[in-house]
Amino acid sequence: MTLRLTEEDEEIDALDEAAYIMGSRYRTVVVADLAEKPTTPSQIANRHEIAISHVSRALSELSERGIVRAHSGESRTKLYSLTEVGNEVAEIVRDLDDGGEDDD
Repeated sequence: MTLRLTEEDEEIDALDEAAYIMGSRYRTVVVADLAEKPTTPSQIANRHEIAISHVSRALSELSERGIVRAHSGESRTKLYSLTEVGNEVAEIVRDLDDGGEDDD
């Protein structure tokens, strides 16, 4: 499956992106949270009891890949959301993740 990023006209493989996200617990948590709704790094960190530095690094990596984008407006606090490509990749990650869960 290939998705097209419109900003840079660069083709990416959605499964490659999903594998990249799933390669890090922090990237996986960030994408799962943003798939629910836009949120701030501190809200993600607090919700999952992880260091803000891990969340910030994951957001930076995902932003560079066109998976997330930041919104700041007049505020110092940035709100992050998934891009269109990010939403599609998040769905793949969710499907792959659901397939590996046990019903204990």
